[in-house]
Amino acid sequence: MKLTILGCQGPAMGPGGACSSYLVQHGGTNLLIDMGNGSLAELQRYIGLGDMDAIILSHLHHDHISDLFVWKYAIDIMRSRGAQIKRQTVFLPGTPAELAKLATAGDTFDVVYISDGAMYTIGELDIAFQQVCHPVESYGVSVSAG
Repeated sequence: MKLTILGCQGPAMGPGGACSSYLVQHGGTNLLIDMGNGSLAELQRYIGLGDMDAIILSHLHHDHISDLFVWKYAIDIMRSRGAQIKRQTVFLPGTPAELAKLATAGDTFDVVYISDGAMYTIGELDIAFQQVCHPVESYGVSVSAG
């Protein structure tokens, strides 16, 4: 399993930086944990926009989710021009509800609302969520393989 830190700054990135975003790769599976501002540009250093299998948003603060909106817009435009981009699943908390609804509007993504103790398999990765203390609904993420 390979972890690439795309960004770890917050709440605002510095020059040449990016806010929270982590690319986890194992076998043929590409998983992104959080997608803070600046992370989309960094992500493309490692994989193409259509190569992601799933995204996990640990919580819905802007420095962890803002590039999801740019990515969603880019995918929608590329698909409208005929690009065959596989659907990605976005795992996220259901609150704050306004942000959850905005992030998942339309049919760009398959959406899964996470909860404490939830477990999923994404490609070759096993994912477990544990709710953590933060001003908004937030989850710690455990990723394992094999």
